[in-house]
Amino acid sequence: MIVIVNGKALTIQDHTTAEALIQQLNQQHQRIALEVNKAIIPKSEQGEFLLYEGDKIEIINAVGGG
Repeated sequence: MIVIVNGKALTIQDHTTAEALIQQLNQQHQRIALEVNKAIIPKSEQGEFLLYEGDKIEIINAVGGG
């Protein structure tokens, strides 16, 4: 199936969780915020949150600094 990640089409397997997508994109060790269809998905829910065809996903990297 195809989802949109940060504005670009990406093919993923059916029944992919948000957590699996983050791992597929090598973002699992980064401080990120995940938004699916304009809703923030808490880290505690990402392992069970299923993605669907056409979902619009934004992955935002947290930047530290002063």
